[in-house]
Amino acid sequence: MDDFLGKNPGLIVLALIILVIIAIRIQRKANKGKFKQNIQKPRFLKTFFTRVMVVLTVLMGIFAVFGGFRGDMEMTIAFFVVFIIFAVLSYFMRRKFDTTYQETNDYFILRKRKKEYKVFFKDITYWNWGADGQIFILDSTKSDNEFISIRMDYFNPEILIRTLADMTFDNEFPRREFDVYPGDPMKKKEMVQFLHWTDHKYLVKDEYIEETGELDDMHWPEHK
Repeated sequence: MDDFLGKNPGLIVLALIILVIIAIRIQRKANKGKFKQNIQKPRFLKTFFTRVMVVLTVLMGIFAVFGGFRGDMEMTIAFFVVFIIFAVLSYFMRRKFDTTYQETNDYFILRKRKKEYKVFFKDITYWNWGADGQIFILDSTKSDNEFISIRMDYFNPEILIRTLADMTFDNEFPRREFDVYPGDPMKKKEMVQFLHWTDHKYLVKDEYIEETGELDDMHWPEHK
């Protein structure tokens, strides 16, 4: 075992990096969060990988120290570099998954690390969405005009999305300069597109389609 570690540090490091890359890709494809007393948390698989990263980080540190005791500089440097990389990844993964989401018919509560946001639906003045699986909200009661972002690959904010759709078709969200479609003054077509692309097309009401149309030269997905 000692000889193997000493003679093949590069091979071991490469294998570990490949395993971590595969693990990260798997956790990104994992389903949405788990529920506990109506509080949504990132899925167990995500937190499991976070713990695995911590264990791997500790192991890399032990191997680096072991290489130092043996006087094997190649082994020490290789494992120390990986130790630093894994330590940084572990830190950011723990921060990334330290979040919860809860919603009722009137508001949602989003906690990100030490910050907590309670937003009443009636106070939402604008919404937007990104291709990375986030929805961005502006709350009129917040003076800083800072967007509150909710990751839909972590959580399932169905009540929020349904409410935003109804508010959009009640003409409560005028288009802003940086919105995608200039011919969509009240963001209605963008909302239909959003519901389709985020697997919420079951929330699309017939009146939405009657008002926006399915195509309008914008290549809407088929409404089923």
